[in-house]
Amino acid sequence: MGRQLGTEGGQFAVSAAVLVIALAVLMALVVLGFFSLAVLREYERG
Repeated sequence: MGRQLGTEGGQFAVSAAVLVIALAVLMALVVLGFFSLAVLREYERG
């Protein structure tokens, strides 16, 4: 029983880690998008 709970906890930890990594990647892409837009605008102003 204790082992079963430990396994479930491990699976939850793995899924939580995957979720956190996915959110971090998504936020990084959003930041890169805004940064590239800002760079393009500055470049167009020239």
